[in-house]
Amino acid sequence: MIADNDRGIAQMLSDPDLVGDTLLFALCLRHVLDRVSDDDGLRVRVKTLDGLLLEVGEQATGDNPGKAFYWARRAVERDLPRYDPESAQGLMRCCAEMVRKGGQCSKPAVTVWIDREPATGESVWIGYCRRHLTSEVEAQREERQRLWNEHGKPVPPPNRGGVLTRYFTCDWDALWQRVSPVRKPMDGAKEASLPKPALRVVRGE
Repeated sequence: MIADNDRGIAQMLSDPDLVGDTLLFALCLRHVLDRVSDDDGLRVRVKTLDGLLLEVGEQATGDNPGKAFYWARRAVERDLPRYDPESAQGLMRCCAEMVRKGGQCSKPAVTVWIDREPATGESVWIGYCRRHLTSEVEAQREERQRLWNEHGKPVPPPNRGGVLTRYFTCDWDALWQRVSPVRKPMDGAKEASLPKPALRVVRGE
């Protein structure tokens, strides 16, 4: 694995898609890669994917090897390129429109499911309370599912993950297989969000 030379720490910190443990993983990985050419012992320790994950995990957490390795795996797994449905009104809230009052019902839902746009596969979690879960709603649900199946079950491009690939070059398929052997990553990556705005202090008269 190598760090792309034109991608610096400042760019990582200003990337709104690189947050939490994945950001910490990226910063520690960059630190390890910057040192590896001058440290023979480190170079030996990170020759394998497991060795690299362990080294970065220990740098990031200071935990024992078992916990550090697990943390590093989870940090990379969270960046797996994937498409996750959005949520219309919270996963367990009714999304039915209130005709008289306006807005959504928002009562606790008794049933939730993924509603897919038949032609594109773009998805959203929706739910209905007992009052609004009518036969018409159930029929519409079945019809949308049928049309999606007829269109070949399309899946949109990733809307999550793949952010680390902006900054590091490696055999990502092998790394993702190591950290998530069950879930297969999608091709591509999440479209980059606009950078965080830089704040400046302007002194007035």
